[in-house]
Formats: sequence, C-alpha cells, structure tokens
Amino acid sequence: MKIISFIMSVIFALDMFFIGLFPEKQLVITQTDTAEEYLVNGTSESLRFGVAGDDNLFEPGEEIRVIIENLDGSLDGERAKITVTSDQNGFDKKGYVTFRSSASYSSFTFSSDKNGIFTVTIVLTDRTEYTFNVGVFPRNERANDSFYYGIQPYITRAYTWGTGFQLPDCSAEESVDKILDAAEYLGANLIREDSVGWSSMQSEAYGDIDFSVQDYLINKVTDRQMKYNWILGYNAGKWSAADRFKENYDESVGWTYAPDEEIWSYFAEKVAIRYASDPDIL
Repeated sequence: MKIISFIMSVIFALDMFFIGLFPEKQLVITQTDTAEEYLVNGTSESLRFGVAGDDNLFEPGEEIRVIIENLDGSLDGERAKITVTSDQNGFDKKGYVTFRSSASYSSFTFSSDKNGIFTVTIVLTDRTEYTFNVGVFPRNERANDSFYYGIQPYITRAYTWGTGFQLPDCSAEESVDKILDAAEYLGANLIREDSVGWSSMQSEAYGDIDFSVQDYLINKVTDRQMKYNWILGYNAGKWSAADRFKENYDESVGWTYAPDEEIWSYFAEKVAIRYASDPDIL
C-alpha cells in the first residue's frame, strides 16, 4: 500500500505541473478552519463532502460550491486529486489539495452555462475514490393536469428500506422531502413508484394491514399538488410467495417470485378499498 501511495503521489505531482500550464482547466481550491453548512452527498470515517445549498440542482450559470471536510485529522498531509467532469458537454476540470486538520474545510466553485450531469470525484493516493453528481438544469414549470410528466424516485424505498436507501446524512423523512423537492424542480406532477411497499404494510397472510407508510407518502406527494401512482406487484417476503417458490426462496431476489394468488388478492382488495376513491392516486 505504501508503494502504491508513493507512485500515486508522483503521478499527482506530475499532473499538477501540467495542470498549471492550462489554468482554464484548473479548479482553484481554498482551505479554511471556519465551519460551513452544506448538503452532504457522501461521508466516510475521514471525509464528508457535498455542495452549499439545499439540493444538487442548479440553474445554468449558477455558481456551484463544493465543500470537502476533513473529519478526524487522519488524512493530514494526504494529497487528493479532485475532478469535475460532464460527458454531456465535455466539461473537465481538476485540482489538487493537501488535507490539513488546521484548515479542515476545502472548497472550490465551478459553473456551467450548459445543461448536464456533473460528476465530482475525489481520489486519494491509496486510490480510494469518492464520487457524487450535481445537475445543471433550468427550473421547469410544473406540468398541468392535461399532461402528466412523472418520475420514479423510489420514495417508498427511501422511507422503508433503511439507511442504504436514504440520502447521505438524512433521515427517512428528510430523504423523502429532498427527493420531492428535486421532483418539483424538474416540473414533475406525477410520482410513480415501482412498488406499493407490501412488506412494510403486512407481515403475515390475511393479517392486519398497516396503511400508515403509504398514507404518509400520499400526503407528502399530494401536498405538493402532484399525483401518485404505484405498481401493485411483487411479493412481501417468503410467507407471501406462491407455494412452488417457497422451498428455494432467495431473499436477495425475492421480488422475482410471484405471490400466492389468494394472499395477494386479499391484500390488493384492501388497498383498492382504501384508496380507490382518492382522485390523486392514479
């Protein structure tokens, strides 16, 4: 590992020299010990990083400020290469920073007049790599009810599947709010979910159904004057799968197994009875 770090340090040093010859391709990175608030896009034991602002969507020409925080001092003296790239418009800039606990916040700004997805990449000398994306798009007007413009943002997963499906450094509730903020920014008036979240609503065949999860999400969506749409599909775990699949049921691909028709019919009927009269559910 030390040999790799040494080789990477040499490569970084050479690259820094060549970057200096093309200042238009260079990210100017500053450091400070003054704490800054920012939207966290990723975190590790040593680093936390994100953008200043409330979300990852920006208007063309708007300044985007990226902040990288050295959390515990373990990276003191460590050099990192930082790049910002976009395949859509050929954007490619890079810079280097040496982390210091005395100035734990490193930051830089960039902007683009062209739309696109911009990938921020942080590479350490041991080849550890962190990435996150920001979008540059003009804020869209909301589509009207004569035309449904929808996205599938997986808010049910963000709300019920645990931290691996939530936004970085956000609770389940905060994740849902930020996802819907982005949907509004894009002008969407329809939220489509690939699952009603059966497993979060019922735990045994013909048992009680807890509608609180979907009631919460429905209110979150419709409070923003959006429509809501699910796919009523999949199963809710081994207990709900058709008998022919139970013996070799694999949780990792559980969604691929058809449910027991009678158990499924019972659940689907209860969902229909509860929500069929709601005009905001399509």
